[in-house]
Amino acid sequence: MHVSKSRYTRKKQANRFLAGSKHSPFHWRKNLENQPIQHGSQASANQTTSAIGDKLDNLSKLLKLHPYDSKGNFWGRLKPISEKGIEHALVICPAVVECETISCTPRSLLQNADNCDIPKVTFIKDSRIYDNVLVLSGRCPQCQTKYYTDHESSVSQNTWSKYYLNSAKYLKIGQQLWVDRIFSKAVLNGAYSFHGSSSAFAEFWNDTF
Repeated sequence: MHVSKSRYTRKKQANRFLAGSKHSPFHWRKNLENQPIQHGSQASANQTTSAIGDKLDNLSKLLKLHPYDSKGNFWGRLKPISEKGIEHALVICPAVVECETISCTPRSLLQNADNCDIPKVTFIKDSRIYDNVLVLSGRCPQCQTKYYTDHESSVSQNTWSKYYLNSAKYLKIGQQLWVDRIFSKAVLNGAYSFHGSSSAFAEFWNDTF
């Protein structure tokens, strides 16, 4: 169904301005509506804008991100959204899901530790610090090989051997501290390029981030 531009404008600007403000409270939504439109005729662009605008309008009401009630009365400015409250949960785990031992029939790995024994560590990813990140490990039920994020452990003649992975994305550098390759590379480059000690880099990190 075709929606004229004037009808679309009236609908979207029913509650146009905030008290004491020169800008529409929905200027962000207008930018989102026009962002995906790059090519095509003006008529098709208007229809696309109208369809996207309706979906964004319904979504904002569903998420209670609408500053007006059902009667059009302004009830207050929206509070800032806490990114920490909605950010994704990080889990450090092996990159494989089945045993890779040649002499072992491929089978799914079992969780190596009970839920109550899964360690929670501090994780540095890029330039952000995450607390209470779970670290999972896997175990093959047949050959008993254990798979971790940065290494593997296997037993031969009652002797355990540990093999570190060159392809590991995350590294354990302390008892309760894990980092990604971006951070570890930055530490090494800083130490070699500026001849800085670990304490000097720690001081730089604390002062910067």
